[in-house]
Amino acid sequence: QIKLGFHIYLGPQQLQVINRINQELGSIISYGTFDVISKLLLKILEFVYNLVHNWGVAIIILSLLIYFILYPLTLKQMRSMKRMQELQPKIELIRQTYKDNPQRLNKEIMELYKKEKANPFSGCLPMILQLPIFFALYQALIRSIELKGAKFLWIKDLSEPDRLIMLAKPLPLLGNEINILPVLMAILMFL
Repeated sequence: QIKLGFHIYLGPQQLQVINRINQELGSIISYGTFDVISKLLLKILEFVYNLVHNWGVAIIILSLLIYFILYPLTLKQMRSMKRMQELQPKIELIRQTYKDNPQRLNKEIMELYKKEKANPFSGCLPMILQLPIFFALYQALIRSIELKGAKFLWIKDLSEPDRLIMLAKPLPLLGNEINILPVLMAILMFL
């Protein structure tokens, strides 16, 4: 006769609660590919929450913190994109001149980049470095049980979409609800 014993935890994936039960169990919670970054961002979010006692304000502060930390990369990316935009008329002229000779076309464009000290990939590199942080933040927020039932401004639950207005009949492209946060985000990004 063989006796087997099991310990089962049925509950939310709340790291603090699980670690109180057994420190080893906390390692089974995974936030995806960028797990380490997600856990770090969650710890910072919890620290900010303990200061301000509002999850919505804590998310805004964390987002601003990430924005300011990544701002040098964003600025470099924007400058590189602007530089490439300024070179576009010269590149177009080279393309028209050497449209029948692809090897010469590539050579002339590379010489232009060298002469103007421009790198077409320097606009992509900062974005590639930022993507893991954004993916990790998304995974941390989407799987965070602490946001369940948390209120912020007109939002009754931060773990759900911010349904400001529910419509009786669905509108094309919008559906049957109007969410104001995506609209505000688009306006702020434009500004």
